[in-house]
Amino acid sequence: MNLFLFIVVAVLAIMGAFALLEWWTERAAPIEADVARPRRSILRLSLAFVGGVLIGSYSWRRNRLSRQVLDHLFELELLLAQLDGLVSAALAQGDMTRLLPLIKELVSKIGDYDSRTKPALTDLEDRLSPHDYYDLRLGASMIAGGLNHLEDPTPEDLKAGINDALLTMQKGIRLGRTKTRELIDARISDF
Repeated sequence: MNLFLFIVVAVLAIMGAFALLEWWTERAAPIEADVARPRRSILRLSLAFVGGVLIGSYSWRRNRLSRQVLDHLFELELLLAQLDGLVSAALAQGDMTRLLPLIKELVSKIGDYDSRTKPALTDLEDRLSPHDYYDLRLGASMIAGGLNHLEDPTPEDLKAGINDALLTMQKGIRLGRTKTRELIDARISDF
């Protein structure tokens, strides 16, 4: 439906531009022959239709792609907020054994690290600028690094405590959420 609306608006705009040009040329120099007028009308209508289809389709596609990016950013923001709550709960309890499966599940949905595959973050790689994606990826790598320390703790990790790994994850989550909010705000202001 939106595609049809974009095409109609573009056709009407092009027809209006052609009518304005014709009015302007008749004002400048009146045309004597009325024979060419039907041909010009048919040509103008066909050019307006073709231009409307092209411009309308292009506008519709750009609008659809921007909405998809916005949907992916909202999904990523939701996942990061849930993960932030779980990590904060694990920090508050001091015991992450019951929450670790839930944390693993959410991290696997956020991105593609090691053997984890869920395209919430990887879908955004092609659609964001390299600088914006780098900030999101940095937060995601901090989350993945913290999770790796929780899953397979080394003797140094056990000495330092599990809280350091959770704090690293929390820093990555906060960095990712901040960048995601900036990107969402920038795209919402474009609409």
